Amino acid sequence: RRLYLLEDIQIDEPRFQSRNDISGEAVETYAQSYENGADMPPVDIALLDDGRLYLIDGFHRCRARMRMGAAWGFIDAVLHKNLSEADARFFSIKENMKNGLPLRSRRDREKAFAIYVETGRCRYPNGMLKSYREIAEELTFLGKDTARRYMSSLFPEIARQLSNRYGEPEAEAAADENRRSEVKRTGRPVAPSLLKSLKRTGERAAAIATDESALLYERQ
Repeated sequence: RRLYLLEDIQIDEPRFQSRNDISGEAVETYAQSYENGADMPPVDIALLDDGRLYLIDGFHRCRARMRMGAAWGFIDAVLHKNLSEADARFFSIKENMKNGLPLRSRRDREKAFAIYVETGRCRYPNGMLKSYREIAEELTFLGKDTARRYMSSLFPEIARQLSNRYGEPEAEAAADENRRSEVKRTGRPVAPSLLKSLKRTGERAAAIATDESALLYERQ
């Protein structure tokens, strides 16, 4: 842990940022804390194989220092030398779940989820896929149903593999989502007979969910 010049750190590399947007309010708050002499925690940087230093946690703190001008062009940081690129990408998500700003927007949660899957954290060391319940236990900002929806939308091939392994068809999640959207649009509940149909496997469920002529409603 020591001071590093901000100009020596790759701060804007999107691979290592677990959210899409920087909060201007948080940057302002941190800048005031620095100016008031608060004891701020160090940021985390990684020295990767290309020989460059990358910021992997503390994006708002770095932005705050940059906002304060050239006299504040350095920051207290912890250097991580033995991280792979995948480890460095996932590091930011872990830190955000522990003590960072919450991932409030869907775009931020989807990006963090994508990093989790792309870095192989959805699999055990032997390559076996984790269940949606296990994924949700690790990614505390979402539940297993949300994990299933994100996987079906962003990584359909992995979703199919999970369906085959754990019997959790992505078609059921898609059908449920379509049913909720239709109820919201019309304000009328879907008939119980259709609910049973929507829970059947694969193509039949998807076809029923997307074919408006097949949607039945209970009488009010």
